[in-house]
Amino acid sequence: MIKPLNVKENLKTNKRMVILDTEFTNLYQNHDIKFETLQIGAVKINQKQEIVSSFNAIIKPQMADNSMKRYENFTQLSGNLDIYDTFEEAIKAFCNWLKR
Repeated sequence: MIKPLNVKENLKTNKRMVILDTEFTNLYQNHDIKFETLQIGAVKINQKQEIVSSFNAIIKPQMADNSMKRYENFTQLSGNLDIYDTFEEAIKAFCNWLKR
């Protein structure tokens, strides 16, 4: 069983914490769209629970079609999809951000 995260307790023993949020296509509701990550967002917080750094990457869908319109509201996907990072570029940028 996964225990709920207690941020205050965790920050007593760690100097900072990373909170990660991802958005992805929903594999279970629409079998016409393959599962893929569309956005990676994260924040680093310090022991005072202040955000000290943030990361956001919109990912260029590899299986894009007209159905991607449904994801615009929560991923900021819009217009020319070529302007967004590939998944590999986004993960590399995220890992570099984590090291800072």
